[in-house]
Amino acid sequence: MNFKYWLNVDKTGKLGTLHSSLCSFRLLQETPFKGIERNKIDGGWFSFQSTFQAKEWLPKNFPHYQYQECSHCIHS
Repeated sequence: MNFKYWLNVDKTGKLGTLHSSLCSFRLLQETPFKGIERNKIDGGWFSFQSTFQAKEWLPKNFPHYQYQECSHCIHS
């Protein structure tokens, strides 16, 4: 399944930034500290089919985190 959006959850900044799957700022890779589709020490990357899904998911899984959309790839 191709995902349209990826949410970068950053634990240090308590921030979730949504990127389109084609965004050049989307540095999607598994590291020892950041997971793909799983949470690690610094956070993780999580996939969604819509901006609505990501916006609903973040506060349920990471309360008190700020949600934002990438200004380079998502234009509301």
